Amino acid sequence: PGVFIPDGDEGDTTTDPTDLDSDDDRIPDGDEDVNGNGVQDPGETDPNDYDTDDGGVGDGDEVYDQHTDPLNGADDFPPADTDGDGLLDEVEVDLGTDPTDPDTDGDGIPDGAEVAGPDGDPQTADGTDPLDADTDDDGISDGDEVSGGGPLAPFGPTDPLNPDTDGDGLQDGTEVGVDTPIPGGVSDGGVPFSGTDVGVFVPDGDAGAT
Repeated sequence: PGVFIPDGDEGDTTTDPTDLDSDDDRIPDGDEDVNGNGVQDPGETDPNDYDTDDGGVGDGDEVYDQHTDPLNGADDFPPADTDGDGLLDEVEVDLGTDPTDPDTDGDGIPDGAEVAGPDGDPQTADGTDPLDADTDDDGISDGDEVSGGGPLAPFGPTDPLNPDTDGDGLQDGTEVGVDTPIPGGVSDGGVPFSGTDVGVFVPDGDAGAT
């Protein structure tokens, strides 16, 4: 078990008395400062340094995963990103993307950017699917929707997570003349984000369509 560091000692240890693991390296402060004296002694990792030996791998990852010495930077094996797409190889294996191809689905957006999404946070579900070139299945690739290229060149970007960006009842691809799964849809060449398209006949019995 770890050594308890009393709250009154935070000035000496400089660890956070409200945080079990001040440096977020997965090793509790008390297990790093084993004798609880507030000093990094020989054989101890630094409870305020995520990577004590500066080898590129966190102390906890070395101890629990790689089983290497967290005090010897020479034996670290930093996680690799072979294709440079912003996702570690081990993460790509978990996701099912190709760690040797920066754009697994070939839609023009790097896998890492798709997973991170607009807010840059891979933990939020606002990104496109790195395994699906057309995440919203509207007939336009994610890359073209984000850049406004390809069939969208006359109009500009659309939402790659919304098949009907302007909410007018027609998929974006249908509006720009791309073959999409809407049965009977006939494009009028309208703007996919205007919401004011007219003169489109959809012979599906939907009285709401014009």
